Amino acid sequence: MDAAEFVGVEEMEEEKEVIGAVKIRVYVSFVRAVGVPLSVMIILSLLVMQMSKIGSDIWLSQWASAVTPPSNGSNLAAVAAADWSFPFFSRPIQKMPSLSAQVETNFYLAIYVGIAALNTFCTLIRAFLFAFGCILAAKRLHERILSRILNATLTWWDRTPCGRVTNRLSSDVNRVDDGLPFQLNIMLASLFPLVSTLLVTVVALPLLCPFVLLLSVAYFFLQRYYRRTTVELRRIAAVSLSPLYSHLSETVSGLVSIRALRITHRFSSLMRDRLECNLRAQFSQLACAQWLSVRTQMLGVAIVSVVAFASVFDVHLFHLANPGLIGLSITYALSFTSLFNGLLCAFIETEKELVSVERICDYVTNVPEETRQINGQIRFVGVSLRYAPDLPLAIRDVTFHVEAGHRVAVIGRTGSGKSTILQALLRAVPIESGKICVDGVIDLERLGLDSARAMFGYVSQHPFLFSGTLRDNLCLSMANSSPPPGDESLLDRFSRTGLGQWLEHFGGLSAQITEGGRNLSFGERQLISLLRLALSNPRIVLIDEATAHMDENNHRLISQLIAKMGCTVLAILHRTSGLAEFDWIIEMSNGRISRQGPPSMFFANKNADQSF
Repeated sequence: MDAAEFVGVEEMEEEKEVIGAVKIRVYVSFVRAVGVPLSVMIILSLLVMQMSKIGSDIWLSQWASAVTPPSNGSNLAAVAAADWSFPFFSRPIQKMPSLSAQVETNFYLAIYVGIAALNTFCTLIRAFLFAFGCILAAKRLHERILSRILNATLTWWDRTPCGRVTNRLSSDVNRVDDGLPFQLNIMLASLFPLVSTLLVTVVALPLLCPFVLLLSVAYFFLQRYYRRTTVELRRIAAVSLSPLYSHLSETVSGLVSIRALRITHRFSSLMRDRLECNLRAQFSQLACAQWLSVRTQMLGVAIVSVVAFASVFDVHLFHLANPGLIGLSITYALSFTSLFNGLLCAFIETEKELVSVERICDYVTNVPEETRQINGQIRFVGVSLRYAPDLPLAIRDVTFHVEAGHRVAVIGRTGSGKSTILQALLRAVPIESGKICVDGVIDLERLGLDSARAMFGYVSQHPFLFSGTLRDNLCLSMANSSPPPGDESLLDRFSRTGLGQWLEHFGGLSAQITEGGRNLSFGERQLISLLRLALSNPRIVLIDEATAHMDENNHRLISQLIAKMGCTVLAILHRTSGLAEFDWIIEMSNGRISRQGPPSMFFANKNADQSF
């Protein structure tokens, strides 16, 4: 990059924290990530599973009543029989015709096995749908945040520590992958049995309705008080991980300098402080969880004690209650407190895990937009740009026009503002004034960042290659094409660009490339990067000194490839030896256009081998 184009180091912004309970939109975002149809199927499978569970219990009670009829003198049996007489059935199950004991047993057993099989089947379906939905949601959320981060502006990267990004992509994504599905599964497993138990209780024992209502109110106020603290602690713990990741990354990258300067104690102390900050938040979460556990257990004991003492007073003072109903009341009180405790803890833990979804959605600000088909015309109108408010303008009042399909070279000395023109096109830095238009009507500032960058193909000064074959590296730009190009198609494109002989000399499409292309020369790496870009058929190609530090043979091949790309090319050049292959030349000086015109204007005054 030019010397005048260094970006000033800006003060890191504090990570913003959301205050209060997790918003409804976070729940909606997660449901949408799962998919509304799949979410409905999961709920329906849970309902059918729970209904089959209740049905099996009811059928078992009917079976027991048919085999052992209750005696008139047994109050407990009478209560039990009354307990399982449900008005929500249209009519009681009719007494079967006179059958032998064996036939009647087989009949009840067959129905019971059928209901149990239905329950097992629904349980398996529900488990599969739930697991698939959570995996799908985690994948979609990860794709969205990754797409947003990869399309972020360079100024955002300057203000955002790498640890903050690492925290989102590691800790938060891991909680969405693992922690959230686990807690959500527990919550659903607690919710539906509680609802079914409440329904059965309200129908079978209406006298317990006031008790259930009071219990619900008590747990509601308890969870509302507890959630305010524990959700904030979860956010603090998540935020405190970012400085920890940043410090760890900076320490590893600068380990040699730290040892050379003998300041390991300083970095160790910083590590301890940041680790302690995170551990304090986690310890506070555990302490709050124990606080809730003590309160819920005390509330459960109080409820059971009240029911027991009320039953005792009722028996000894009024002689109205029967022992069967007393035992049933205590049993249901124990059941209710256990179910309420489980649901309360599971719901709060689920909300704490949803903080990670909240943090991911904070980075996902917009959905990628469709890229409009363009011709390749570029127009700069009075564009001025500076890299930071306290730095001077890198380019001033730059105005030029590039016709579609033309090849334009930008030349100038170091610090003249050449690379800044490409940075403005890619929106790496926002322009201060002026306008940049594509095809005369598309204002880049009005487009989404990903849509604006998708218009351009970019070749930097530092080519990057992956380990693998030449074909693997070339097809990276066509990963989304269906079907992927075959070898014959690739060879045909090489022939049309005049690089068939180079490919044969290189070793063909199966030639191996090491990580970063270390087994290739700089010119070969740059040529492969340009070939990869050419195969994606871009309409506008931006080249940032791609032929710098390159031998003449590779320089000639790259110039030949640029000439045959058939698209708009805007290239930064460091020497004049390749100017003849361009249609228009723009010369920059001190952030302004000093002159522009055809190549012949520049050959009249400059030596063909001169470098800038």
